Amino acid sequence: MLSIVHDWIFKFRGGERVLKVLLSLFKSPRLFTAFYKPGVSDIFDSYFTAASFLNKLPSVEKYYRTLLPLYPLAVADLKRKISKDTTAILSISHCLAKNVYLNDLDNLCYCLSPFRASWDLKEVYSGGSFLKEWILNWFQKYDSAFDRNKVKFIAISNFIADRIRNCYGVDPVSVIYPPCDLERIKLRKSNPFTGDFYLTGGALVENKNFDLVIEAFNSLGLPLIVFGEGPLKRHLMKKAKDNIKFVGYVSDSELVNLFHNSKAFVFLSIEDFGLTTVEYLASGGIVIGLNYGGTAEIMSGSMFRDFLIPLDSNSNLVFNLIDKVLSLENGNLIIPSKFELSQHAQKFSTYEFISKFKSFLYSINHPSIEYLKPE
Repeated sequence: MLSIVHDWIFKFRGGERVLKVLLSLFKSPRLFTAFYKPGVSDIFDSYFTAASFLNKLPSVEKYYRTLLPLYPLAVADLKRKISKDTTAILSISHCLAKNVYLNDLDNLCYCLSPFRASWDLKEVYSGGSFLKEWILNWFQKYDSAFDRNKVKFIAISNFIADRIRNCYGVDPVSVIYPPCDLERIKLRKSNPFTGDFYLTGGALVENKNFDLVIEAFNSLGLPLIVFGEGPLKRHLMKKAKDNIKFVGYVSDSELVNLFHNSKAFVFLSIEDFGLTTVEYLASGGIVIGLNYGGTAEIMSGSMFRDFLIPLDSNSNLVFNLIDKVLSLENGNLIIPSKFELSQHAQKFSTYEFISKFKSFLYSINHPSIEYLKPE
């Protein structure tokens, strides 16, 4: 039987979007995860088989991240639970799922990223605490101690492929961009750069550079709408001037409406991939983003050159963003048509993901091909 392993399931986010698509490709896959909350998705509930013993702890969703020292025990527990009747293992992982393999079975891991809290974002997550830093250093050693002959990585972007090489010293076997559900993104009626405001948003956390976007628009005085929730929201609201509005969590349909009524999407985060960037392009809008990471991969090609900002110091990022917005406002940049933008985004559609993922499985004769649904 095919076993698919996911780190944890509490909410429906980027990793869960990938999981939903993968589960739909196979006949009766078994779903295993360290922590599981029923009701996130019907397809998850249909195929869910078992969680680790840690999932039995009361209200574990509130503090599961603090259980990091126990994650190796959760992995050992999942190994025991999948061992019976499993003939193929796939995982989607940014933390522990990649470590679930058996003596006679490899784990083909669709890697969202090496565990960022123990690698490039260690200082952010430790918050200056000696104990937290020690725990994260210890987990980094565990995270990199897997059997290189048992775990094969597919990276979600070339940026993540490089991170896998830097963290684990191995080359991914492939790079396949994640699936973006673009069928629900309708094309805007108006041309690009027509609207009443600029748009930014997502998970309002420290490493997304939203404070730099706020600083730039405080200076510009142009209307900016910020969507999303997160621990940084209160800080950003205090920093923002009256031209900046926070709308909190928005539904998918509300988000598309914001796409259609905004001038441009502004995003200075270093992204592993960049789902919202793809969605905004699919709506026929222009994106101002970093010429680095997933954003640079998505916005490759000459028509995007004028809308990318080089990675630099924070002060220079703010200055360059202000300069880019003013260039747009003054009509100094050539804006692609909405049809060109939307067509470019189709490279990252769910259809493209499925086609490339299945082709790769066949190319390596992976044992999971036995369980693929007929086309």
